[in-house]
Amino acid sequence: MIVGLEFDFAYRGPGTEVASQFCNWVFAAQPSSRNLGVIVDRVVNKLKEIATKNGVPVSEITLEMLSDVVNVTGPKIMTIAILESLGQLLGRTVDDRDFSGIKHPKLVGDVLIMPGVSFAAAQNGFPTDQGNALVTHHYEGSWKQADAEAKERKKQAEQMSQSTS
Repeated sequence: MIVGLEFDFAYRGPGTEVASQFCNWVFAAQPSSRNLGVIVDRVVNKLKEIATKNGVPVSEITLEMLSDVVNVTGPKIMTIAILESLGQLLGRTVDDRDFSGIKHPKLVGDVLIMPGVSFAAAQNGFPTDQGNALVTHHYEGSWKQADAEAKERKKQAEQMSQSTS
């Protein structure tokens, strides 16, 4: 699998969540990729958990039921899944220390990690010492308005519920 750093941050210390994250708007993987399978399984399990918590089938999950769409299907869950997959493959913890601040592509297990400039130059401050930007993302965020509206509806419903209790 080939991934690029969306955010390239240094290791924060033991017991903390990974600081960096991989881009989910562009990556490459062979059919039946072990890592891609881990990502899909993680997202599906998260959706099942949300459905169970809300007493609905997965097909009836609404945006209001999600704590944050990015954490359910976005780059953070993808990054955590890949790092856990690599940890299983390599028999050790894999975290920011393995790739933070890289200037050239780095192979970690079976994942080639591209430096921040490759797929997310804008997010990483357009570094000049990491090669060329290979992808430009325009950050349209077409989903963000619907997500914001859903969060507002959820907040209002929770306030109504509290005022009637």
